[in-house]
Amino acid sequence: MRAIRRNIKGLLFIAPWLVGFLVFGLYPMIMAVVLAFTNYNILQPDKAQFIGLTNLHTLLSDSLFWKSLGNTGYMTLVGVPLAVGLALVVALLLNQNVRGISFYRTAVFLPTLVPPMVVTLLFLWILNPNYGLLKVPFDAVGIQSPGWLADPAYSKLAILLMVLWGTTGQTAVITLAGLKDIPRQLYEAASIDGAGRWTKFQYITLPGLSPVIFYNVLTGVLFFIQIFTQAFTATIGGSGGGGTG
Repeated sequence: MRAIRRNIKGLLFIAPWLVGFLVFGLYPMIMAVVLAFTNYNILQPDKAQFIGLTNLHTLLSDSLFWKSLGNTGYMTLVGVPLAVGLALVVALLLNQNVRGISFYRTAVFLPTLVPPMVVTLLFLWILNPNYGLLKVPFDAVGIQSPGWLADPAYSKLAILLMVLWGTTGQTAVITLAGLKDIPRQLYEAASIDGAGRWTKFQYITLPGLSPVIFYNVLTGVLFFIQIFTQAFTATIGGSGGGGTG
């Protein structure tokens, strides 16, 4: 009887989350699967007709679907290692005991507070091949600036740049927390044994950060396969005028 009461209390504690998950998570997922097999008009939901695998056949026969799938795969396979690696480098720099380190940590994290739409509009100006800020260094060395978002050959790289600028701070802070959690005694013992920086990094830092790196990779994959705002705003909705070929 006591066990039953304990279970009931536990269910009551998680009831708000459970109801939210059932209503806003599980139910929409089930309905998405059901409606995928129907001809559904949101303005006339009562006239939905079951059409079997027609929608799936239409999707698989659409060349834009495969193109978007390829672009998403590219962004994920290239973006996740870059994001995790860059965050690790930034976290290592922010882990140094130097004057003003709190300011640097704040400066690195601030871009994560900027909405993706604003970041995209900012980079539309920075990457503009005619008057953008990034055109200045190319002009200084006498090289023509790439078309970036206006050129399909560089558009995915440009989107990666703006995504990394807006998200690296958050991933770096998580990695920095992982670095702070590694016992300092391990580094002191390694120093006594004559270990160098690379040896400490290889045998202490990386193993100690393995759970954090796994978490960053997992969340990075989930993030990159859902990228939409930046690409849509920069190549269609914005003034980029290009496309992710």
